[in-house]
Amino acid sequence: MFLSAGWEADVWGRLRAQQAAAQAGYQATALDYAWARQSLAATTAKLWYVAIESRQLLALCEQAVDIYTRLSTLVQDRRRAGKVSDLDVVDMQARLEQAQGDVQAARQAYGDSRRALELLLGRYPAAEIEVATTYPTVQAMSPAGVPAALLERRPDVLAAEQAVVAAFRNQESAELALLPSFGLSLGGGRFSDTVLSLLRLNPWLATAAVGVSVPVYEGGALQAQVVIATEQQARVVARYGAVALAAFWEVENALAAEPLLAAQLPLEQKSLASRQEAVRIATVQYTAGRRDLLWVSQLQANALQTEGGVIRLGSTLLVNRVRLAQALGSSYDGTPAAAIGGPLAAASPSAGAGS
Repeated sequence: MFLSAGWEADVWGRLRAQQAAAQAGYQATALDYAWARQSLAATTAKLWYVAIESRQLLALCEQAVDIYTRLSTLVQDRRRAGKVSDLDVVDMQARLEQAQGDVQAARQAYGDSRRALELLLGRYPAAEIEVATTYPTVQAMSPAGVPAALLERRPDVLAAEQAVVAAFRNQESAELALLPSFGLSLGGGRFSDTVLSLLRLNPWLATAAVGVSVPVYEGGALQAQVVIATEQQARVVARYGAVALAAFWEVENALAAEPLLAAQLPLEQKSLASRQEAVRIATVQYTAGRRDLLWVSQLQANALQTEGGVIRLGSTLLVNRVRLAQALGSSYDGTPAAAIGGPLAAASPSAGAGS
């Protein structure tokens, strides 16, 4: 039986570079996972608001059916009294049938949004999710902070940064592999021989040696590894720049849309109130014989269209708020992106190299 052990002295720092690359790779993977979780949470939140929108649009379509049903009854009464023509009756019946068709389409859209939510939440096909009937109150937007802080908040940007650190460490390790390596080997055991075993004369042996390994005949393999590592380094650096620019672009778009949507919503709501009042006045005038049916029906269609726009605009505002929170790197579980790597991130020598 003979045992041996070897130890390589990390004279040039090649092993330390490999360790740092592995640690940076681990942190990049953890940050990518955190970004995937945040993206999934943001997608679920946006789909929740879209589901509320589809439910409100369904209610609006049902309301339109009720409105056109009442108008159709009113037109038929006036037709029997000889005050309107058959054209008014047929036109109002067509509008009623169109509204009934819109109800079916809105019901399908509402069902699709609910099933999509169930799929994201892992509850499909329970068909048990009920979304809210109204949007939550939109709070005033908090300051976005210094744009450069995105580089410290967003997990995808931090993951790209750690990938750059890992690539630099791997390239460093590939270059250091061209240098000689120094090692110490120790061995010990008993000499095994059949005759000596019978005589019980097996001696104990111990060896120790210091070796130097110089890469000479490698067929260009080590040089090729350096070239590969250098190209990978350039690739991840370019990707880091692309990820950072995309992050700033997403924030700028969401920030630019926020005040415009916030200013547009109250204007649309006031326009809706005015259109609804116009419909009320026109209906009274039509009943009194002072307006024709085309005028009333057109005003009613405009009011319903404006109300649908208000519903969609409310959803757009909330979805943009979620998009902005995601773009700013907001965490949905209260864990800062910089702390996702855990104790390993704090102890890693690569953490300082990449900042």
